[in-house]
Amino acid sequence: MAFTRVALIAFASSAALAVVLASSLAVADGIDSDGDGVPDNIEDATQRTVAVSVVGDRFNVSSHLGTSGVEDQFDLVYRAGSFVVWYGEKGGTSSTYRLDLLGLVAWNDSNGNGRIDPGEVVETTPLATTAFVDSPVVASTRTDPDGGRIFGFETRSRDGNATLNVTMSQRFTRIGTGVLTPMEARVDITMASAAVV
Repeated sequence: MAFTRVALIAFASSAALAVVLASSLAVADGIDSDGDGVPDNIEDATQRTVAVSVVGDRFNVSSHLGTSGVEDQFDLVYRAGSFVVWYGEKGGTSSTYRLDLLGLVAWNDSNGNGRIDPGEVVETTPLATTAFVDSPVVASTRTDPDGGRIFGFETRSRDGNATLNVTMSQRFTRIGTGVLTPMEARVDITMASAAVV
């Protein structure tokens, strides 16, 4: 049986929520070395084994959990502006979906509701299927104070106007005001100021 994309997202979100709920039930005086709000003992129990490879305009991340009777795999493959995500449980279900970066929409959220309403679109920038072809990916790794490794990947579009950043981690990690779980990838796209009207 295969999950639909929506079911996979809901499953991954519920798995992450279960871990966050478990962490909120942990002993209040638990040690949180990196200040992400999740006690280290919870992070130890949910830390994933992560393998990374980068070649040219492509990177692969394979994230595996094999503790507490649970074994699953989360793979993210990026190539030239396209993502393929695969998730599977040992002896259980698996699902795959693809996401292509075809364009960006800049809008002014004048009413602050977080939605694109009529009249708020400032500019639409098509990226086309070749925007990131042959644009090399630069990888970086850093370590949180609790020992978790954080993986970063950056690439620029061929015209230099768009920069794509992807972040993944072995453990929970704070990024700005949010916390990235070990089952998530954060994708940020920035545009050169000259490219935005």
